[in-house]
Amino acid sequence: MSQVLDSDRRASARTQVQIEAMVIAPNRFHALATIVDLSKGGCQIRLARALELPQRLVVEFDGMVYLCDRRWMKGQNAGLQFLDVLSRAQRKGLAGIMSTPRM
Repeated sequence: MSQVLDSDRRASARTQVQIEAMVIAPNRFHALATIVDLSKGGCQIRLARALELPQRLVVEFDGMVYLCDRRWMKGQNAGLQFLDVLSRAQRKGLAGIMSTPRM
């Protein structure tokens, strides 16, 4: 069951969810996470273990791969902004994608 959350500061509504995800920072780590809220523009994740996320990273869930920017981090929770949806082929070449800003 999901619940829509209201906030005057958000560009789009967010929905409370419990979705398992993989956080990927190429050449650094892969980490398990749970997406706890989701909107068109991004998500909030809760990491399975404490670690410092880089500014640019990839999140994979529900068969999709998203290039993201970390907007904030507090403890094991982080807010991510979706920058682009990546294909599986693009995911294999993440090192080049990670260093190239996308709009």
